[in-house]
Amino acid sequence: MSEAGKRGIEIAKIGLGVSIAMLIVLLISSAWLYTQTTILQTEVNNLESKYNDYVATHGHSNSEYQMLSINHTQLEESYQALTQSCNQLLLEFNNLTGEHQALTENYSQLQLSYQQFNTTYQDLKDEYEQLETTHQTLNAAYNSYREAYRALVSTINLHVDHPSQDEKSLITPEDPAVENKVQEITGGWSNTSDWTEYWTEVKMMYDWVVNNIEYRHDGLYPHLPADPNYQVRQFGEMWQFPNQTLDLERGDCDDMATLLCSMIHSYDNNENDVECIAITQHMAVYIPVAEDEVCILDPSGRYYTNTGFPFYEITSKDILNEVNDWLDYWRTHGIEYPVVDWIFSINIWKGFWNTDSFISWLYGRYQD
Repeated sequence: MSEAGKRGIEIAKIGLGVSIAMLIVLLISSAWLYTQTTILQTEVNNLESKYNDYVATHGHSNSEYQMLSINHTQLEESYQALTQSCNQLLLEFNNLTGEHQALTENYSQLQLSYQQFNTTYQDLKDEYEQLETTHQTLNAAYNSYREAYRALVSTINLHVDHPSQDEKSLITPEDPAVENKVQEITGGWSNTSDWTEYWTEVKMMYDWVVNNIEYRHDGLYPHLPADPNYQVRQFGEMWQFPNQTLDLERGDCDDMATLLCSMIHSYDNNENDVECIAITQHMAVYIPVAEDEVCILDPSGRYYTNTGFPFYEITSKDILNEVNDWLDYWRTHGIEYPVVDWIFSINIWKGFWNTDSFISWLYGRYQD
């Protein structure tokens, strides 16, 4: 075989080999492409599935998006409103901060003023306490002076304020001067069941007053006002205590009556009723006696209840007759219309409308 034929065969072999190689490559490529196609198809299917899922998810997400968009809009509006409120609150806060600062400054000033006032208060408190102490001292002194003045008024005015129930204090049977004078005149009631001795010695005391106490008209006597700022008045009628009458040996009808009444009470140790009786412009003593009788002793009028001529012994008589006889006596001795006004002694003081009311009271006094 020629060289050209051999070359042709070789070329043909080479071409065949190349073709087979290319076929093999093609087959491999086809297999690879198939494989890739299968893979791609699987991926496409997966992507398609994912796409479908995405589309479904997108639809749901779109709905959520719309809801979120609406919520966002609402939130945006709320945010705007809150921002506006915040700005308003911030403005108010700034205003309040300014007011707080002003108040803080005022507080500081007030605190300083308070400290100053507190210092002043403490000073004033100390001064007040000193003044209060002084006031209490002065008030105690004032009360003491006031009580002393009231006692003085009571003591002084007792001599001129009549009638009043204070006259009972003018009957003083326990006064040493009175007791001594009674002992001097009578020696005391030796037998308290002996009424003859009683009446005899009552008459002795009456006679002593008549004979030893000089009648004297009263001069002017001061009457103190309840308030010392008012004027002192002067009265022409003044009652003495029995010891004063004994000391002066002078007095008018009321002085003699209170002295004799005190002496008789001292004599019988206050066992029997003996009382002063005040009539118009005059005063005497009377002793109520059993069986509606009375004995009147009037030393300044030189009158006493007696048996009459010839012995004129002291006695007691019917109340009505004796009281009217005594008043008749005074109608002829300077008192035109004598009327019983009131009576008093240690334990009694009583006023009357007229003489008849006194007589009625005296009749019924011991009936109970």
